[in-house]
Amino acid sequence: MKIGKVLRQHRNAQGKTLEAVSFVAGTDAGNLSRIERDEQRPSLDLLEEIARALGLTVSAIYAEVESQATAVKEPSDRYKTDKKRAAELEKQVNQLTRYFCSLSPEGRDLALNLVQTLKKAHPARDEKT
Repeated sequence: MKIGKVLRQHRNAQGKTLEAVSFVAGTDAGNLSRIERDEQRPSLDLLEEIARALGLTVSAIYAEVESQATAVKEPSDRYKTDKKRAAELEKQVNQLTRYFCSLSPEGRDLALNLVQTLKKAHPARDEKT
């Protein structure tokens, strides 16, 4: 998933308009629209301002982009022969994403740290070797 899609999902989930978010971020609605459609990449400074306008951190945005990109690949690559397992994994990832998006920025940082700790303590079977 691309960063623009994540930004748009959060903006829509919060019921904010392009105009409202772009005003707080110090840009114009057309620019934010191009970013959300992944037609334009924001500078790091602008991304920080957009994140702030959405009550997010840049690291949380990138983590969500990465986790959704991995979630899309994992079921098809790892569980090709087990469609039921892939469907269950996708359902769990979607549920985690909804929970993650509803957290405060501090809560998202804490959740990421918790998941990283869990991954170290309980690696997937194929990662133990």
